[in-house]
Amino acid sequence: AILTRVFDDDDDDEDNAVVYASADLRTGSYANNPRFWKVTFVPKASTCRLVDLQYVRVCVGGGFPILCLDSRRNVVFEGFLDNDEADSDTSKCLNFCFCPDATWFEVVIHGWPRTAWEDMVDEWDPEHAIQILVEEVASDYPNATVEFRSLLLLEKAYHGAVKRLVPKDKLMAARAERDQRGTGQYGTHYN
Repeated sequence: AILTRVFDDDDDDEDNAVVYASADLRTGSYANNPRFWKVTFVPKASTCRLVDLQYVRVCVGGGFPILCLDSRRNVVFEGFLDNDEADSDTSKCLNFCFCPDATWFEVVIHGWPRTAWEDMVDEWDPEHAIQILVEEVASDYPNATVEFRSLLLLEKAYHGAVKRLVPKDKLMAARAERDQRGTGQYGTHYN
């Protein structure tokens, strides 16, 4: 199976990789915005502590990295505190947007009290989201963990990869569904 893997990359040793979640690109579908292909992660046995979020990478095709949350690697991304149904008295959803390909990575931080994250909303700095989470939030809430929810791939940027990895019948069915919703005028199509 072609899996999107999320693993701990503390020392760049792939033998020590920890798979926190996976998602099969073939089970994806077009998102509400039809320019994005969305896959939902399935949790694995290991739990990611919030302090380790900075070492997470997402890989496709058995290990090819497409994004990394380590801001020390000069990766351009921002983290947003959007309203979400996953928000609760002890959890907060975040969406990370990676440039230049507008890849969106959705996570939920568990063990972060609403009173604490609501206090940060007005002063939140999207460009320093990882530093805030790892250095401030994780130190205040050392038992906080990360749930990996979904990945949205911009069709234009990943067209070739998705076209090769996702079976043609699945792509055609997704395209037909998208076109039936009246959204076929946006973006390119998988032919």
